[in-house]
Amino acid sequence: MKISIQPNTMLRTLIVLLFLFLSTQTFAQRRGGHFEIGPMFNLEYSTIYVNTGELVITNTGEVKEEWKDSGYDTNFSGGVYGMYYFESRIALGAELYYDKITSTEFGSENYYTSITFLPFINLNFIESVENLYFGAGGGVSFIQETPEYGSEVDPEDIREITIPLKLSASYRFKNRITFETGVHGEILGVVKDLARRNSFFVGVKIPINRILTDARYL
Repeated sequence: MKISIQPNTMLRTLIVLLFLFLSTQTFAQRRGGHFEIGPMFNLEYSTIYVNTGELVITNTGEVKEEWKDSGYDTNFSGGVYGMYYFESRIALGAELYYDKITSTEFGSENYYTSITFLPFINLNFIESVENLYFGAGGGVSFIQETPEYGSEVDPEDIREITIPLKLSASYRFKNRITFETGVHGEILGVVKDLARRNSFFVGVKIPINRILTDARYL
């Protein structure tokens, strides 16, 4: 049996945040730069990073709890994004997406789903490669479903809100498509001191507004 969480108020807050972001960028677009919005899709190679409960001694002699991944599994995430590209090789963006995370040791019947709002910044460091960007960001994930934990986990330790991080590299084909790869991780996990979701991803972003604008002039 799955545990379902319905944070309707928080979801509405997410939608309002995305609307405010898009409104701000639409206004900023009038002042120069390039704005795009459209669908996004990621293929996620995910795991659940768990605390084994065992103690280990590090190379420095420090005693710490052992953490390890529970096997990587293939999953997905998808939603919408908005980006504003400044002329100075800087881009600000935000994503609103749904994801599903499993791991091989937990099994396909034990999974997490969430809705995530993740603002980020992209920078182009290499002048000779105009459309190559490196990015970083952090946001909030609202957990929708969790596995059945049983008596091993204190219900008070199960979080409805987590804090995900993103590191990425992307290549942008102007007005057509952006390919992206990177990592997602959590600094505030789904179970306090016991479990975090991590994944490697490859994905695409399609600037539908710019594609439609170009089509008008064909």
